Amino acid sequence: MTETSHPIDPQEYQEWVKELEKNWGKGLIPDPQTVAIIITNGQNEVLLQLRDNNPKISFANHWTLPGGVVDPGENHEETAKRELFEETGLQVNLSHWKMYKRKSNNKFVIEQHVYIGKTQQETNQMSLGEGQALKFFGKEEISPLPIGYDFDKLLYEFFDLTK
Repeated sequence: MTETSHPIDPQEYQEWVKELEKNWGKGLIPDPQTVAIIITNGQNEVLLQLRDNNPKISFANHWTLPGGVVDPGENHEETAKRELFEETGLQVNLSHWKMYKRKSNNKFVIEQHVYIGKTQQETNQMSLGEGQALKFFGKEEISPLPIGYDFDKLLYEFFDLTK
């Protein structure tokens, strides 16, 4: 993708994304690759992360799945494990569920890899490494939430498979 890891600072990250979009549009780089992780608990609820309330980031103050950008030299599973640990402190077994492509601001296509795992830990036992909060939600609680990256559609598909 690029030769360096993505920046952590939200403003620098947005500038980094704009540069990616420009290079992608020129055909200089392949589709960006990201991972998202669906973690369930014993009640078949899914773990969501409330993003920071910073207007400079995409989907500020929205619920999303833990995850992030695949760094150079990493494979998808390594990225999923790294992002899950960085954002929640969790270290669990993960399995690849699916891959799909999604548009990013209608500018370029992202190759999204989705991993699934289970935990018995409560959110108060996790380490919030990014965002405002971590919380488990059941299927019936998803629809009123502001959810970023169209992950609500992904979650409904997941819940339908795990009935």
